[in-house]
Amino acid sequence: MSETDESQETPRAKRLPLVCWLVVFWLLLWRSLDIGMVLLGIAVALLVVMLFPMPRLSVPVVLRPLSALWLATHLVFELVTSALRLLWYTRKHARDPDVAIVEVPILSDVDHVIAVAANMISLAPGTFVLQIDRERRLFYVYTVDVDSPAKLAKARRHAISLQTKVVRAFAPRDELRALASMRDRQEEAR
Repeated sequence: MSETDESQETPRAKRLPLVCWLVVFWLLLWRSLDIGMVLLGIAVALLVVMLFPMPRLSVPVVLRPLSALWLATHLVFELVTSALRLLWYTRKHARDPDVAIVEVPILSDVDHVIAVAANMISLAPGTFVLQIDRERRLFYVYTVDVDSPAKLAKARRHAISLQTKVVRAFAPRDELRALASMRDRQEEAR
């Protein structure tokens, strides 16, 4: 293996969390805590990690535990409340729903942060990221219960709020500074 190949591989110490996650996933998949299944899971996880090494990320993955906990708490609350709102809405407007596709600016330039933000937006019942336009830095978000300009603005603010929480939990420091300066410019424009 050449030096360039070695520099592209993930160091062994960083592979351990991936191996652990794969073993947990294996055990959940087979619904067994049998010692044989655990050992087989470890063997499969090691084989997967050796055969399919993860490339190094050009941007480091950051985890801010308190912000991530706040994000997870908010997500659970959001899933429950939006599911109830969607249930109420579909009972009331089953035949003629008010839907829209909302353009929402992307607040990050880091791939994994954008992916997490898109998934967080899509997890809320009644919303779904249809397209990510990296060139124009826009999410196109399909959303239900948009029958006025006020509700359209509310849907956009909601997607921006979720993205902000994701950036605070997972983005590098320069992304946090860019987010703060963007917010300052928006407040000045008001």
